[in-house]
Amino acid sequence: MPVRADPPKTVADYMALPIEWGVELIDGVFYDVTPAPGARHQRAALRLAAFLEGRVRRRKLGEVFISPFDVVLSKRTVVQPDVVFIAKAHLDRLKERLEGAPDIAIEFLSKAHREHDLKRKKDLYLRHKLPEYWIGDPDLGTIEILERAGGRWISRGVFGADGILRSPLLPGIAIPLSAVFGESP
Repeated sequence: MPVRADPPKTVADYMALPIEWGVELIDGVFYDVTPAPGARHQRAALRLAAFLEGRVRRRKLGEVFISPFDVVLSKRTVVQPDVVFIAKAHLDRLKERLEGAPDIAIEFLSKAHREHDLKRKKDLYLRHKLPEYWIGDPDLGTIEILERAGGRWISRGVFGADGILRSPLLPGIAIPLSAVFGESP
């Protein structure tokens, strides 16, 4: 839901907010992204990030971050994807926050923000030339990989709990979704 839009807000307005989580700035408009995601969402995001982080670090491919982590896409847009991969070649854009699109942004859907991630952020990431957008659905136990091809997204598939994810941006890494959506303790 939009919070405030008039006049259009900037990254400076965003950085001046008295809170650290719960708001994204998209095209000059603050969007409330509270309430916090539920347990299934958080478990899947954490498991995927942990799986990626160790393998990305060992292969020296770049860095992995989890939300809340600011990704500044423009003077009027700051988002906090659930999981972010930044390739080694783009680490020069990493300061206290990322300045520009990551190589992979991963969003896990939640009931409260489903349309925000499926429409608004999907369109936003395409405009800002994100190479890959992964959309996880913790309720269904799936992840869809979208690859930017020119001015549109192409789905590389929807992978279920028995699937294995691979990306050309993560050479040598195969992610079994059973590690992301498997049984809880």
